[in-house]
Amino acid sequence: TAPIGSVKYLASLSDIQNGDLILCRMTAPLVKLHLQLLKEHKPSKVNGIELGMGLIKVINNTGQTKMSDVLDVLYRALIKTWVDLKENYSCSLKDVASEHNVVALYDQIKSIEAISEGLTEKDDVIKRIQDIFVDCDCDKDGDKITDVLDDVHIHLSTIHRAKGLESNNVFILCPSLMPLKFAREDWEKEAEDNLIYVAWSRAKINLGFIDEKEIGPSRSYNELDDLYKELLEIKKKYETS
Repeated sequence: TAPIGSVKYLASLSDIQNGDLILCRMTAPLVKLHLQLLKEHKPSKVNGIELGMGLIKVINNTGQTKMSDVLDVLYRALIKTWVDLKENYSCSLKDVASEHNVVALYDQIKSIEAISEGLTEKDDVIKRIQDIFVDCDCDKDGDKITDVLDDVHIHLSTIHRAKGLESNNVFILCPSLMPLKFAREDWEKEAEDNLIYVAWSRAKINLGFIDEKEIGPSRSYNELDDLYKELLEIKKKYETS
């Protein structure tokens, strides 16, 4: 007979053990958790080489070598993307604050900021990214060879990357991000519902929702007004510098 499962709504980070799978709607909170686990000497890895390669490409495309300059270019690019969308749609800045291109670049920048903590050189940040993001179950050509996660590491993954993966114990990080509040069109809401199904169905036995008092998302991921205010602050800073 199948084992009896359980759902824990205020799970703690201390409940997480090697071999467990941690899922999140966005990348930056996963990076934050990985770095926290690293400080606690708990082995973890973030599933998704292409996620890491995407961050490296974004960094390299700035043409800068100092991380302060990299982030400067990226924040200016974020504001340009935001303003261009406003012009293209002939609407207000607030109307396009939650557009996919804006939120995706915002998430990448926040991920890079977290990864680069304590580092000043681009090459050192790229090395850290390469250490963080892996595809643990792929062959040398990058093709998946197994959906079985090892029991040596704590496995972190975005929900998009978790399809096909299963673990006895699955924890949802920043559960308030599901569904993403910025989904407005019917097809976007349906996609969010599908992601919730994927996330919850990865657990073979136990499903836990990490208490956001321990580690939670930036309010800008959840509230349009907060994201809009933060983007305005960034815009003001880089338009006057």
